[in-house]
Amino acid sequence: MTPLRLLSLWRERWGKELPENRMHPYQKGGFGAWGERTSESIAGSIPVLGLFAVMSFAILSLILLGVTFSLTDQYVLSAFVLIATLSIRRYQGMIPTLVLMGFAIITTTRYLYWRFDSTLDPAFQLDFFIALLVWFIELYGVCLFSVVVLNGLWPIKQITKSLPEDTATWPKVAVFICAADHSEDDILRSLSALKLTDWPLTKLSLTVVDNEERVGLLHKLTAMNVSYLPPPITADEKFTQRLNRAMTDADSELAVILSAGQMPAPDFLKESSGWFVVDSSLGLVATPNHFLLPEPNSQLLDRLAGQPHPAEVMITRVSHFLKVGGVPIDAMSAQNHIAQKLHNFGFGHAYWLQDVETAYRIHQPLARKALGLRMWVARACEVLDFYQPILRYTLLTLPLLYLLADWQPMDAPLELWIAYATPHLVQAYALFSRTNSAFRWPLWLELREGIFATYMLILTFFTAVWTWLRNRKSPYADTLSSSELKELRLSRLDGLLLGLHGMALAEGLLMLLQADQALLPSISFYMAWSGIVLLLLVAKFAVYQEAAEVARQKARLSAMPGMIRLPNNRTMTCQTQNFPQLELVLDCSTTPSVKSGQRLKLSIFHALDELAVDVTVVLSAATSLTVKVDPAWQGPYRRFSQAVFARGPDWPDWLPNQHVDKIIPQWLVLVCSWPLNLVAKWLHRLSKKPSTQAVSSPPTK
Repeated sequence: MTPLRLLSLWRERWGKELPENRMHPYQKGGFGAWGERTSESIAGSIPVLGLFAVMSFAILSLILLGVTFSLTDQYVLSAFVLIATLSIRRYQGMIPTLVLMGFAIITTTRYLYWRFDSTLDPAFQLDFFIALLVWFIELYGVCLFSVVVLNGLWPIKQITKSLPEDTATWPKVAVFICAADHSEDDILRSLSALKLTDWPLTKLSLTVVDNEERVGLLHKLTAMNVSYLPPPITADEKFTQRLNRAMTDADSELAVILSAGQMPAPDFLKESSGWFVVDSSLGLVATPNHFLLPEPNSQLLDRLAGQPHPAEVMITRVSHFLKVGGVPIDAMSAQNHIAQKLHNFGFGHAYWLQDVETAYRIHQPLARKALGLRMWVARACEVLDFYQPILRYTLLTLPLLYLLADWQPMDAPLELWIAYATPHLVQAYALFSRTNSAFRWPLWLELREGIFATYMLILTFFTAVWTWLRNRKSPYADTLSSSELKELRLSRLDGLLLGLHGMALAEGLLMLLQADQALLPSISFYMAWSGIVLLLLVAKFAVYQEAAEVARQKARLSAMPGMIRLPNNRTMTCQTQNFPQLELVLDCSTTPSVKSGQRLKLSIFHALDELAVDVTVVLSAATSLTVKVDPAWQGPYRRFSQAVFARGPDWPDWLPNQHVDKIIPQWLVLVCSWPLNLVAKWLHRLSKKPSTQAVSSPPTK
């Protein structure tokens, strides 16, 4: 549980607008464009530019690592790095990312060196070994963060990229069906599948490339508005030359090459074209078993745990395809094929694989060393992530060692913690947020979200504690099973930590009253740490309780009383088993004499409300009846379901109410409005004139 995650759950609870809609893409130009131009211009004159840059940065890092700054100089260095980070992180490109990575390496190594050199007890006592163990756990955390960042920058599996919503901006696609040595039935079967492709018809063209002329096929293709490219009558042209010529004449940005008989899914273009939109250097995406590529390494596919796409498909960018000369005319070999030619020219290529639910690509599979390094990083990420609970529970228990056991795991003044730990954490956050999203927060919105998340964390503590005190002796029996309740409760270890941190804060208050002046900063530091952990654990408890209450409501309202009107106008009472599903299972009082397909009238009751809908019988078995709500009544049925499941005023307030995001809190509005309303009522009463009875005036003469 983190404050930002709690804030996201609160917004989901009340249906609030997500702030992701206000995120901005990284800016083009500026430092990123300047860095790219500089690196490209220098790379031509210095072949070993990459090695030179790495060595220079390593020397600079070692120099900064060994230099001991004064406290003021350390603050100045941290401020410089922070200002540079805020200026650079706005721009897109690899150069700004590498600069941010360099800043993170410098601040992190200086922090670890300071922790090892200055915060360990010089005497070989118990405090020294505890502090050394904590330092090694921090080192493990840095290693885990490093491989996570590298895996985010250069992932081994890249999932599908979504296309823009405006279909007018989608690229034109030319599909070439290679019909050589294939029957007419195979060609027509592929065309039938391609006609179902979910793509604008104005941006899709189909062409059949054949090695022999078939007059009957030509007439069928003409009727289907499909181009046909038979072999020339006189020229001795190979099939690959004919395919290259067809690509030259193609008026499209992308081209699909597949052999006759292949039947790609209707969404295959949507799954693959997004990669070409976001990566202008990408030249080819193909299934590993495509006929224009050599046989893939089976061990590589096994290690990637992926399966090729059901259809053998190759999608290429036409401009890159033509720039490298197209498909090799000679016999294909491991060193002579279209993907290798694109790789030699510096264009990207990728294997197209998929698992059970997700399609993804393996970028640059022919770059064996780079691919092996990415696979090693992904494996290291999985191995190190297995031990993540050690890091998490270390951070949760460290303040307990000082406040309850009187051990010193980190012996350093508070001002040095601020000087060394703050830039280390800020740089880590800046780098992680950049490598895990293609969008960025504006600085003011990022600060606002952090402040509001902290405010939400504090409010959740008070609302959760108050609701728990009010509902701990509830007389109602729980409708959830013991296994369901176990999944929606804090673990015993979290419950133990919650109690220990409460005791630690109480002990810290006593230590503040009795300790010397010199120890007050350390005590306050560990108390603040323990208080943050306590707030996070209570927030986790509140989220679990809210989820359990939702599960209770679903279980309670799934059985709704109802009544069925049979075709003979007789009525029968029933009860739903799975409300609010569109296909309802009903428990009837007697065996209904109905058949599948018959239309009935179903009434569902809730409190004083009733909904009558038309349903169709799906299955009738003994006293159980399965019916489906007719499409014409599904709208009112859904609105009725939403009203039934709406959270009423008696809903437990485990999370803060929906108005806490206002500039003026709701409780402050109520406090201020109560005396004003009281004064207004008294003024209204005093302003009323007393009623007087009408007295008839004497008649005038």
